[in-house]
Amino acid sequence: MLSFYLSDPSIYPGSVNTCIFLNEHEPLELIKNADIIAIENFHLKTFNDQPQFIINRFSCFAIYKSNSLTCTFNKSYDAGPFDKKILKALDEFDIEQKQTGRHKMAVSTPRSILETAQIEDAKSKFFDYVGQVIDLTFENERDTITLTDYTLNPKPIMHTVDESIVRKDYMIMCTVWDSLVDQCADLAPDDYVYLKNCVKKDSHPLEFSIRNKEEDKSKIIIEKIEENNSRLITLIQRKTKYIVTKEKKRKYMSLKVSVFKVGKDYGFSHERCYIYGIRF
Repeated sequence: MLSFYLSDPSIYPGSVNTCIFLNEHEPLELIKNADIIAIENFHLKTFNDQPQFIINRFSCFAIYKSNSLTCTFNKSYDAGPFDKKILKALDEFDIEQKQTGRHKMAVSTPRSILETAQIEDAKSKFFDYVGQVIDLTFENERDTITLTDYTLNPKPIMHTVDESIVRKDYMIMCTVWDSLVDQCADLAPDDYVYLKNCVKKDSHPLEFSIRNKEEDKSKIIIEKIEENNSRLITLIQRKTKYIVTKEKKRKYMSLKVSVFKVGKDYGFSHERCYIYGIRF
């Protein structure tokens, strides 16, 4: 399989993910950045809430070199006069982008950023994640990060954990593998992180993991972000609401205990004690 991104003037600087599923390997060697491809009989589907083109053995397509518009590969695609006009327009579009310094026609569309509460029911098991670090543990060449984004986990952590910051039903665990463990070195509890290329685990409790390919070692997959980062706006709002609610409950429980003690000191019965509007 070959996966790449396509763009044209109608969606630039956006892009559409395209996958080729063929037994032949020639196209894998021929498609280069800024090439132009004409496709017929492709399958349109949705991947990670984004459109995706699927090219299979029933599809016809041709690949053209920009500038010269030389056909470098053709799989049963019959180019007509109208195709030549389209090819010329795309070539002019490419030249314009190069002249303005924006010569990347294909721009990667980022994966959806999912909240903890959305992961379980998401159509795709691949996503990005933004959260606050609760705890980190390193064991057997892997890091486990306990995180929260202050939304409920439908399949929460079952074992005993420190709930001083947030209840465990608001937590989710992420396992970090391979060389990505090094990218966790500067992380500490209370840090905010942007995690890319997350993969949902089919497990209970609900968890996810991150791996990287050997050739992607230089890519930043685990990114520490500051509180003023725009990705954190809704998380900070939820965090503030959570803390306010938690403090109200704490004061209520403190008052309840205090009043109960007063009632006991003065010999009031549990069923008939009314102090400060609280019944015991």
